[in-house]
Amino acid sequence: MVEQSSLINSSFKPQDYIGFSTSPELNSLVQGERVLFADKIKKTNLYNWEQERVIVITINGIYNIHKKSIKRKLDFAKISAVTKTISPSSNTREFTIHLPEEYDYRYLSDRRDAIIDIIKRRFYDIKKKNLPMFGTSSPNLKDFTTTEKDKRKQNSRFPPPDMRITNEDLVTSGEVDALKKDSTVENIRE
Repeated sequence: MVEQSSLINSSFKPQDYIGFSTSPELNSLVQGERVLFADKIKKTNLYNWEQERVIVITINGIYNIHKKSIKRKLDFAKISAVTKTISPSSNTREFTIHLPEEYDYRYLSDRRDAIIDIIKRRFYDIKKKNLPMFGTSSPNLKDFTTTEKDKRKQNSRFPPPDMRITNEDLVTSGEVDALKKDSTVENIRE
């Protein structure tokens, strides 16, 4: 069940592990947007190479930053789902952000669960529905990540419905119906 305090609101404490918010130079990259999360992360490219990046999640989107330059901004409204590796896979740090109109982003982070939690909350705040979560015990997410090359060939590696993890939904279907009528989360209580 969702409580008011569980979604992103004014009392949400940002998780900035690299001092991004306190650096005027870095903060200017996101034009002063409220930073919810910032950390170093590994991005896996279409050649399966890991590249060090900075991920910054703001109230408006997810930024992929390299050498103090924005490489890509993912708008929450364009995200369709997230897939993550799950037990018994020995790799419990990997996740892919799916963008059906673009190519996906595949990441590795020790703080994966915190990142996904913030993405799920912002997605819900914007779309008023759960972010579909998918899981696989595969050793990595290569087979479930649509690359730039796949996109050019109009191939999709979106996971099948049987990989959906419904127990990670923020709200139940009954709560979603109530929210559609009310359009505010403040009235939902456990």
